[in-house]
Amino acid sequence: MATPAILGLVVFFVLPLGAAVVISFTDWGLLSSPEFIGLDNYRAIFSDPLVGKSLGVTFYFALLSVPTGIIGALLMALLLNQKTRFNRLFVVLFYLPSILPVVAVIVVWLWLLDPSYGLVNQGLEKVGLPTLDWFSDPNLVIPSFVLMNLWGVGGSALIFLAARRGISPTLYEAASLDGAGPWQQFKAVTLPMLSPVILFTLVIGIIAAMQTFAQGFLIGSGSGQSALFFNLYLYQRAFQGGQMGYASALAMLLFFITLILTAITFRSSSLWVFYESRQK
Repeated sequence: MATPAILGLVVFFVLPLGAAVVISFTDWGLLSSPEFIGLDNYRAIFSDPLVGKSLGVTFYFALLSVPTGIIGALLMALLLNQKTRFNRLFVVLFYLPSILPVVAVIVVWLWLLDPSYGLVNQGLEKVGLPTLDWFSDPNLVIPSFVLMNLWGVGGSALIFLAARRGISPTLYEAASLDGAGPWQQFKAVTLPMLSPVILFTLVIGIIAAMQTFAQGFLIGSGSGQSALFFNLYLYQRAFQGGQMGYASALAMLLFFITLILTAITFRSSSLWVFYESRQK
């Protein structure tokens, strides 16, 4: 039964990863034959100023988008957990945006944040605030992408909602008998019981943020290098510059950075993640 899964892992992960490793040691311009050059591509990374720039943009986006995504999903889950007449309808409505194609979402946000006729700037005008050039201002482009990223928290919110409904009511009853109010119950019961889900969402969020590409590719050109994500720079070197070997070296760098961040997250989880089984 495990054979299809193993086969899929080999075909879609191990083989492409191995090919990327091999190509990273070559000078390959797509139209020419690969030429082995050893570690030259990796040495070039350390002297390429755009590597540091693109990593900085990606880290900045991750630093803002991952926490806001987790907080947004958690708040949405807590709201959806309230028993209302149209609760199921609200669950569907909040989840739908997360399954829309990323291009469609970006088109919607381009319309909402358009500096001339966007609904957001129209709202700012009506309350007497200055309008903003969201995607052209270097100081606003990444926060704008973070705002766009909140559009897709519905999937994580459903995971939080399922975990919240799985918490035993007796825990809240015991906390209430001890005199804990809603905020104290949230800190002492809800957060610890949801911490494994927070860990999962954190890891997935870090991996997704490090792979950000579409936003910078589709709407980041007007802000110069302020939206030069690492994946976008990798794409430019591979398909615009025809440097597949160097792009593969960049891909390996991104892979190991993401791997290290994920390992650090799991390593630190013993300090803040609560597992009920450990208490037994």
